[in-house]
This record gives sequence, structure tokens and C-alpha cells, in this order.
Amino acid sequence: MASENAIVAVSKTLVWLLAQGCPRQEFGLSEGDFVLVQAEDLARRRPQPGVSVLLHRVKLNIAQRDQSPRRRGLDDVPRALPIELHYVITPWAQNAELQHSLLGWVMHFFERCPSLRDDLLNQVWPGSFGPDESVPLIADVPEASADLFARAGVILPPSVALVARVLIN
Repeated sequence: MASENAIVAVSKTLVWLLAQGCPRQEFGLSEGDFVLVQAEDLARRRPQPGVSVLLHRVKLNIAQRDQSPRRRGLDDVPRALPIELHYVITPWAQNAELQHSLLGWVMHFFERCPSLRDDLLNQVWPGSFGPDESVPLIADVPEASADLFARAGVILPPSVALVARVLIN
């Protein structure tokens, strides 16, 4: 099972994958234009052109938690902590056409990348995941996260929302 570094490993891997997979010259971007941000970064200033990855919510996966070894009567087995990492991935550009094109690329990219394998996660953050582990990526409803940001006074451009499901040991 994943270590306590799983959250940062997933976050950094998402940024790294986007930076490596993007046809950067087509969009006029460099590797440094793909960034991991905090909500306050978006509230303070509009990011430079590129793609931001924001972890905006972490949730305990109750359904998976109920299936833990302890619930099945195996008290000597450590209980895993199943969590859901909710991300908002936002393209930033100087004009709407470029921003929409980048948004389409991001959506298509994650459609072709349904999960993150342990070898990739450990390459970005060594020792975070055990052998044969993977992190599924599931499309989320972006309206829920957009409402949260709007209440905080942050208006995000059209974005992609993803959920990554992780078991932490």
C-alpha cells in the first residue's frame, strides 16, 4: 500500500505527466508552465499561461473503508486508509481559442490515462507506492468545485475535475 507520501506523489505525477505529454510548442508552453498550486495562489493572482493542478479536497472513501481487513475480522492486519483526492486542472492562456484548445487536449489526455502505475508514481516521488499498485483516475463533476471557488471569490475558467483513489497504509 501507498505511504503517507502518496498524496504528494499523485499530485506531482499529474503535473509531470501533463508537462511531458503536452505538445508544448503547439501551445507555446515550456515544462515550467505546468504547476502544482494552492487555492490561495489562484485567489491572489491569475496564473501565467500554462496548466495548473490544484488539489482542492481530500475525502475518506467510506465504501472502501468498510471493506478494510479489520471489518472482516482480521485484527492483526493494519487498516488501510482509502482516500479520494479531488483535483481541478485548469488551462490558462492569453486568449480563449488557445485556452479552449488546451482544455480539449487536457480532457483527451486524461481520457487516455485512466490510472497511474506504481513505477510512474515512484519515479516522480520514490518509495511512495508498492509494487503492482495503481491509482485510478475518475472524471468528476466540475460544477461542484466551481461553486466552491465562486463562493470564495475565485472565478476559474473552464477546467477538468478528476478524482484519484488511493489506499494509504
